[in-house]
Amino acid sequence: AVFRDVGRPVVANAMAGFNACVLAYGQTGSGKTHTMLGAGGDAAATTAAEATGLIPRIVAGVFVELDKAARADAADVEGLPPAQRAEKLEGA
Repeated sequence: AVFRDVGRPVVANAMAGFNACVLAYGQTGSGKTHTMLGAGGDAAATTAAEATGLIPRIVAGVFVELDKAARADAADVEGLPPAQRAEKLEGA
């Protein structure tokens, strides 16, 4: 729920060219580090997804979006002669 509500918009804004920042503020012991970084070696987390914090998910999300964009660019120029392909990629 936290990644859906906070992380996805951060990834979308970063991919749109905006600066992205997430700030965790609160009382000592309230779970800020756990939320941001994840469970680490915590045996209470039953799945890898539950053990992953907001920062690793955001970073992974950025790389997924970069990969999608690279694949779309590659598909866009597929079949073009080399000179046109280079021209189109340089303009991207």
